[in-house]
Amino acid sequence: EVEFFLLGEVTHGTSEFYEVRAHISQQLIQTRDISAVLVEGDWASLYHFNLFVMGKDPVLDLESKSESSVNELSRALELAAGLERWPQWMWGNRETVDFLLWLREWNSNLDSNQKRVQFLGMDTYGQWESYRSALSLLASLESGSELLKKFQQKTNCFTHYHNNPDDWAYVRTLGESQTSCPSELVAAFDFFKELKSENKLKDLSENEVFSFFQNFRVLISAEKFFRTSATEPRGATSWNSRVEHMYETIERVQSKLSGGVVVWAHNTHIGDARATDMARTGQKNIGQLFREMKGENRAFLVGFSTYSGEVLAGSQWGSPVQRMKLPLAKSESHDAYLFGLSLELGFEDFIIVFDLLEGELVSKHGEQFSQTKGHRAVGVVFNPEHERHNYVPTRLSQRYDSIIFIQTTSILSAL
Repeated sequence: EVEFFLLGEVTHGTSEFYEVRAHISQQLIQTRDISAVLVEGDWASLYHFNLFVMGKDPVLDLESKSESSVNELSRALELAAGLERWPQWMWGNRETVDFLLWLREWNSNLDSNQKRVQFLGMDTYGQWESYRSALSLLASLESGSELLKKFQQKTNCFTHYHNNPDDWAYVRTLGESQTSCPSELVAAFDFFKELKSENKLKDLSENEVFSFFQNFRVLISAEKFFRTSATEPRGATSWNSRVEHMYETIERVQSKLSGGVVVWAHNTHIGDARATDMARTGQKNIGQLFREMKGENRAFLVGFSTYSGEVLAGSQWGSPVQRMKLPLAKSESHDAYLFGLSLELGFEDFIIVFDLLEGELVSKHGEQFSQTKGHRAVGVVFNPEHERHNYVPTRLSQRYDSIIFIQTTSILSAL
């Protein structure tokens, strides 16, 4: 009955997490009715990846099947290396390129009446890339100049900051003349929905119309995220607005395409927040929402864990990426307990499906997995010297349906 497969990661800079998620995704695509892989990335920036895997890349058109695999590789590397918004390494890496190449080949071998699998971003960041993408789509219409002008006028309260390198420039004006901006953006969205109903966007393909309105939704969600980050800095509203955007994006894509969906995101997003201290502060995540809204039997949540290794991260937001040591896991953490279990079992890497545990594994280890202990979580900003703070109090067997442990991990192959 599972339709939503949520695959996590401990960090955003570990090769093995990307490789294992890709392998699981390939198996699901080959054996289940999967329509899309959605990842914790920007819609507009990663839509170029989607065109590539769907055989609709404007530079390299797979439909003719006339291009060599060398050219496919060169184009995939070019797309991944061309990502501009920090942290570029998160999707600008060889592991992602390898999966894109596999997915492109899979799609190319399908019959014309078979459904191709898409690769899409689901995050609320990258609002200015979404703005430029929406402008580009409108410009392609016969009445483009008129619609462009209306779009710019109706969204100007927020989008006139699009050339400002400071993402927080908008919030510095709050309390002055920008208090009506949320309602103005929604009104602009409704205006263009009305144009669609009047068939005035008919020159766009169905996928282009969907992407246009998704880019519009990114603008609306980004405005809310930045505004509430400033006006309610200690509340959960801004975090939850981003979560709701990701959840609704997954739901919208699944509804449009039908079939199952695979999600790649950090453990913090895919593991049920109710089994962590996030619940205490009112923070939700997509794992929780899927269980609550879709039912626990329709979503399968896979967390990841590691004991030691190396990771790519920045020392602060926007700083150059660095190769950093991932210290040995804290002794009282779930990660350290899983390391002990790996020594006992004789496996460096293994997967546990909690509902399938039986016999001695349950009697000996089941209680440990249900206890609240720290579970390592490393973001794009990391300082190994302060690593003791990078643990989320977690009841592991309630947070996830399954946990994948990889004893020693290595860095992503960033481009």
